[in-house]
Amino acid sequence: MFVRITAIRRLFYVSCLLIGTCLMIYQFRQNRTERNATVYEPGPDIDLYVDANGSFIHHMKYEILQFVEIPLQDRFNEFYNYLDQQSELKDYFTFVPQTAYHITLTKLKDEISENEEHIKTLIREQQKLDKDETFTLCLSKQAYNLEQKEIRVELEFQNNFFEENITKYQKRWTNDFPDLIVEHRKTFYVTIAYQYKTIPTKEMFDQFNEIIQNWQDFTFEVYVEPIEICSYADLLIYKPIVPDRPDDLTVDKIIPEELDEEKNAKDER
Repeated sequence: MFVRITAIRRLFYVSCLLIGTCLMIYQFRQNRTERNATVYEPGPDIDLYVDANGSFIHHMKYEILQFVEIPLQDRFNEFYNYLDQQSELKDYFTFVPQTAYHITLTKLKDEISENEEHIKTLIREQQKLDKDETFTLCLSKQAYNLEQKEIRVELEFQNNFFEENITKYQKRWTNDFPDLIVEHRKTFYVTIAYQYKTIPTKEMFDQFNEIIQNWQDFTFEVYVEPIEICSYADLLIYKPIVPDRPDDLTVDKIIPEELDEEKNAKDER
């Protein structure tokens, strides 16, 4: 009798353990699905960066950022070529030129150019940043279409660069020029393309997401250049806050002429 009761108890405990484990696995999968899920919500097509024809909008902005090193690493370039070959995507998305790929660390207020003291403050900060080694390595995590408006590649800093450097810089920026800061970023991504036209059906939306997600071997290395404070009138031309720096970063990062030809072809369609 005692042996039977002991066996029943053990069976009960094992059953509870299995049920609990299954529930934890289910909840984990649900959370991961919900976190990565993209919801179809058609229109309206309003974006800060592109107009209804897919052309980049002129609007003066300021950011603290890091450009992606060009040429891209092989796997990143393969991913770009894969997307570039998907002609149906180009009917709804404007692709960002590789020379403009960057990650935003901190967004700054638009009206900085109206105040000379603000410009001087940012120049002093850039001079501090130039004394540090901030060229570093990131790894891609995933690509996704956020709220149907952008195709992004999410990046993650390596070697504790975020914990040991970015958090320190963002704290310093908050202390030194809090009135100029709009937002500090804690997660980072490169925008590959901006949506400029409504995706008409959920089926097409799901098809685009499948195209983006189907690329295999997604993890790849991405090197980012030293931290810069830049202004830009659109996503094609970036100007460092310090215009007379001795290296090649003083050169405006300008889109190649091929983009104009591509945009003209798109307008004709």
